[in-house]
Amino acid sequence: MSIQYRFPIQSQHLSLAWDKLGATLSFACALHCALQPILLAILPLFGLGFLMNEGLETVFLVFSVVLATYSVASGARHHGQKQAFPVLVLGILCIGLSRAWEAYEPALAIVGALSIVAAHVYNMKLHQRYHQH
Repeated sequence: MSIQYRFPIQSQHLSLAWDKLGATLSFACALHCALQPILLAILPLFGLGFLMNEGLETVFLVFSVVLATYSVASGARHHGQKQAFPVLVLGILCIGLSRAWEAYEPALAIVGALSIVAAHVYNMKLHQRYHQH
């Protein structure tokens, strides 16, 4: 009986933790994109030039998208609200376009990353609203 009572609470905290992690990582991605010209000049001075590697960026983006999709989908199953999905899809589309449309890469990547942040934050709000009732 104790396990059944604690599992939803632990699940609730884990879900919020995934959203907080995802929002933080996506915001870091947006900052990375916005500050890229400065970072290209500064990071090699500190031996951190590898952080500007396109392969590493791709892995980071894929991880962020998978985490966001998992988090929003599990949140929707939990609280029954799907309003965060359109915001998430907008973010994923912008990030995908940023990789394909190089001329607009920084702007699209920033909008995409901030949209994913917004999807995580909105999912957290829906989660909190669900547990208030």
